[in-house]
Amino acid sequence: MTETLRRMSEEKTTGNQVPFDLIATAYRRKRLLGEVFECSNQSLASVVQQGVEEEQIEKERAKAAAKTRAEAGESKAGCALISA
Repeated sequence: MTETLRRMSEEKTTGNQVPFDLIATAYRRKRLLGEVFECSNQSLASVVQQGVEEEQIEKERAKAAAKTRAEAGESKAGCALISA
């Protein structure tokens, strides 16, 4: 993050504005670290729950991508049979 800010300050192509996604990422990290440093069971549970949810989302994306690849492979095989 500091590398990106340094590069932006050298280029000065966008003026004094920092990209929103960079600010949002920094805010999320700050909030999560704040919760971890508090060491309350509830905040640690929320961090763990967020990690579990992100893992589930990644698994669903992987399944959808595999299904799409399988369907694309079947349609190519079907086209090969028809053209033969």
